[in-house]
Amino acid sequence: AKAFQVTGQADRRRVVAVITLLVGAVILAWALRIEPGDPTFYVATLALAGVWAGGAFLSGPLHLGHGHTRGGKESSRPVAQSLALGALLLGLFMVGAVVVAQIPFLRDPVQELLDHARFGSLALVTVITVVNGIAEELYFRGALYAAVGRRHAVAITTVVYTLVTATSGIPLL
Repeated sequence: AKAFQVTGQADRRRVVAVITLLVGAVILAWALRIEPGDPTFYVATLALAGVWAGGAFLSGPLHLGHGHTRGGKESSRPVAQSLALGALLLGLFMVGAVVVAQIPFLRDPVQELLDHARFGSLALVTVITVVNGIAEELYFRGALYAAVGRRHAVAITTVVYTLVTATSGIPLL
């Protein structure tokens, strides 16, 4: 029993992060194997968002983070940098979509995932996608980031995210 005793905020955050990670990986693998058009998909993906967000908030306080100004001497909230990076990534993904459409090994699993919107409610799938994206960020870039510590946190959380999403069977996720 002593091996599982949680002694402080950092330990508590790590325990919650690991439990959330395991439960989230299982739900993700299950949710993305549900046939398009099945209403269970909506329940499963909303449950997944609940797991990611719940684990993030249960792990402890989440921090907004800081970025460096152009001069590099001051610290600020990285709003403009984040928006610029997001726009750049959107462009990259749009070019990537054109390439992926030409490669059956990559195209077919993505098409199967998109079938949830084609055979179900596009509006509901869109909302669930946005909610899941926010919940994933809260967990992977919030709670898990804080749980692994400052050293290599971006690399570690990125590798963990990659491994978890690999359970979906969709290589591009």
